[in-house]
Amino acid sequence: MAILEKRQLDPPPDGREVLFLLSWAQRAGEALHGELGEGGLLTPGAARRCLVGLLGRLMELCSDVFEAAKNAYMAEAEPLLALDPKLATLEQRAAASGRLLSELEATGGECVFARAPLLRGLLERETERFVRAGRELFARLGRDRGDISRSLLGTEDFGLVTRISTGAGDLHLHGRSTSVIETQRGRFVYKPRDCGIDRELRELVRRIMPDCLGIPKCLVRESYGWCEYIEPGEVSSAAEVGRFYRRFGSACALMQALGGSDLHSSNWICSGGLPVLVDVETALSPVPRVFSDKRMFPELMSESESFLHDANRSLIPSSLLPSRLAGRELSVLLDDSGSSGCEPVLGGKRRSVLGFEAEFLSGFSEGYDRCLARRDELLRSLEGFSGVTVRRLLRDTSSYAKLLSRLHSPRALSSEESRSGAVRRLGDFFREHGAEHMLPIAGWEAECLLEGDIPYFCCKGGSHALLGGDRVLVEDFFSLSPVENARERIGRLSETEKRFELGLLSQSLSRALIPAEPGQEARAELEDFAPLEREAALAEAAELFDRIDGLLLTGPSGKPSWLTVSERNMSLVAARPIFMQGTSGMGAFFAALCASGGARAARAAELAGICLEQLEAAAEQLESAVCIPEAALPLGISDGFGGTAAGAVPGV
Repeated sequence: MAILEKRQLDPPPDGREVLFLLSWAQRAGEALHGELGEGGLLTPGAARRCLVGLLGRLMELCSDVFEAAKNAYMAEAEPLLALDPKLATLEQRAAASGRLLSELEATGGECVFARAPLLRGLLERETERFVRAGRELFARLGRDRGDISRSLLGTEDFGLVTRISTGAGDLHLHGRSTSVIETQRGRFVYKPRDCGIDRELRELVRRIMPDCLGIPKCLVRESYGWCEYIEPGEVSSAAEVGRFYRRFGSACALMQALGGSDLHSSNWICSGGLPVLVDVETALSPVPRVFSDKRMFPELMSESESFLHDANRSLIPSSLLPSRLAGRELSVLLDDSGSSGCEPVLGGKRRSVLGFEAEFLSGFSEGYDRCLARRDELLRSLEGFSGVTVRRLLRDTSSYAKLLSRLHSPRALSSEESRSGAVRRLGDFFREHGAEHMLPIAGWEAECLLEGDIPYFCCKGGSHALLGGDRVLVEDFFSLSPVENARERIGRLSETEKRFELGLLSQSLSRALIPAEPGQEARAELEDFAPLEREAALAEAAELFDRIDGLLLTGPSGKPSWLTVSERNMSLVAARPIFMQGTSGMGAFFAALCASGGARAARAAELAGICLEQLEAAAEQLESAVCIPEAALPLGISDGFGGTAAGAVPGV
């Protein structure tokens, strides 16, 4: 009898076409019968759920093609639906789904494979990938079950596996995925990657900051590992919420010292009032050489001894500060996803940092002081990271997800040429920046995406080479290895940098975009107002000036400037030499206030001088740059270098 049968599936009325894909899942079940069948490692229910998971992956491949077929059926029955298929009722969608399933079964899939010839091969390859990854997982599980049971679960044997949840991570490296393994004696996490960094970071934290940060225990094996499962836990009082954010502040200070990146809310768990970093593969980060290529503009603007350089070396790139992407907040501090366990829960309600800002900032200051006091010990701890694998993200995962979706469209599946064309533009960035030697990066991205994976880039802790999996893509891609970057950052620790980071943290919290909660009263709209008299206008300008002056930060390099809110993801970025929300517009405002005289005239002249210095530097960099990509030089008055010219050239 098959492990998964049709009678065990209950798809929605408008999604019954998934039953056509059952034969591929059953084929995978036969190939894995020794592992999934009677006498294997899994309960019957767990085995079925594994194959249902494969069905879900196969359905993702077919979704657009199936949807196009159903839309055609609905438009045939009701021509108005050709204008907008979303207007269809559930009954109409269910009828189209039933018809599609009937035709799929009657033609063996040819009714869609004829229009998307590559789809059948894609289904075959995805099934084969599932089988290969499954065999590898179960072989490792059987080999290590004793160590897993004793070290992670405190028992002699974990019994049978009751569930494998693969939603803990994206697919990488030939269909492998981080998975939560549930057994009769407890849960643990399977990570199909080099886990040396998990071991080294846990040991570093144990020595430096065990009271403020948790790192899961990990059994490290060659090219994979088994990690402790961390259960989110509620806190018992508001005081404990405050202690959590104080500890998290200290953890942020350690991550700043190490150079951590991509530390968004999905990588953290609040466990008993302690912040636990459950995904540590970016706790150290290398510095790509391309970002400091002096031949290019705007890379010239980020040279050392500049405010932009200080901002790039701060917590801003870490994803620890408030930042919104695709409608959700990425930071632990204000996480609003409703699904992560990163924030403390009190009385069933998630508590953000709002109301606990003082505790968070105090914790950061205390953690920074601890890193400063134990600088030598931190530096010695870095030696163990030289041979570990460190992940490096080159593009947003969401952009890869969009490309994967495009690769599953009917058009992309019509021919190999169409499918290859969907990823061909990945190399454009390198061509535009005069970096053709980096085209192997785009080649690796295309190879991964065409296979169905999210591209995985990494490097060794002590190396400058960029790797795609275990393949060298660009030999000298990084100007600083992860260990060198961490060593430099730890060496830069100082009271000056701490003040800069605290100012950055304080501003990021006070200027964060916080969506209104459901039912919250709308703010009053602006009323009509009469033009201000001169004295009233000067008074308001003076008040605005004081606020802007109070936002001025001085980086460790000694260069002062401001942070503005990026419209791209509502995060703080260094102010650019443009008119709107930039130093060109601020400089014009300061100059006007200076010309009006008064008590603030001298200070306004100082701030105008800071802005003018930045505008002149931008003009010099434009003149000396060997290459200026078109996208790097917007010319508008408000958002481009037209405003720079207006601010820097008298009379313009």
